[in-house]
Amino acid sequence: MCHRLARTRAVCLAWLVAFSTTAAPAADANRSALPAGWHLIRTKNPNGGPDAISVSHTADIIRSDLDFAGVMLRCGEKDIEVIVVTVTPFSPRAKPEVTVRVNAQEWRFGAQVIPPGAELQLPVEAVRLASGSWRSARELTVQVVSQEQSFAGVVGIEGIGEALAALRVYCTPD
Repeated sequence: MCHRLARTRAVCLAWLVAFSTTAAPAADANRSALPAGWHLIRTKNPNGGPDAISVSHTADIIRSDLDFAGVMLRCGEKDIEVIVVTVTPFSPRAKPEVTVRVNAQEWRFGAQVIPPGAELQLPVEAVRLASGSWRSARELTVQVVSQEQSFAGVVGIEGIGEALAALRVYCTPD
């Protein structure tokens, strides 16, 4: 995500700060602000297929390593998917382990690297948690560990219920 936009961490950090503002620019019809800093983003498919639709929240840049960009919930082929967004991409063969902590509970997941490598898809169980026990939380602590790289961070998830509800309007099963 960010690695395509910037060659230096300073420019990338500036992009993350700009993206994390709660108000979407009025001229940007493809990005809408939701409560608590969530953003609904619609990206047109250049091949004429279905649009890519997601809700995302950027990392708390003060309490996170620079390689953690945030969390995205997106419409997948079968259901909503939970994605950890990174700044430095992983190789396609990486096997990152993701630990998520919410309200003194902890879950460990094996993540799938989504090409070109800056997105880590969590298993279906994470979607159930986002729809359930994570709804009462204010923040999510994420730790990613692999042989290639490791980082950790915090992202606010207050309002995740409203963000999921807004996303579900656009996600239609096949």
